Amino acid sequence: MSMNVQTFAPLLRLRGPVALSPFRVEKLLQPLRQQHPAIASLSAEFVHVVQARQALADAEVKVLNRILDYGTAPSAEPKGRLFLVMPRIGTIS
Repeated sequence: MSMNVQTFAPLLRLRGPVALSPFRVEKLLQPLRQQHPAIASLSAEFVHVVQARQALADAEVKVLNRILDYGTAPSAEPKGRLFLVMPRIGTIS
């Protein structure tokens, strides 16, 4: 049996700004805690995924970081369980 192996371009994941205001976080936490009282906190941030033809040089990554520098930066690395929400393939925003 022969296997068809595809090679994919490298994916680079860059953290974006926070996605929810403190007001919105509290509004979402209320019904979540009613269903699951153990939930202590909630955070959300944008993530940018870049597909390049080859691995990027440090200078190129710095340019991407400058282009994608907007909004309020997250204060710390997120902790706890990760739920990744993303648009369907082919969605144009």
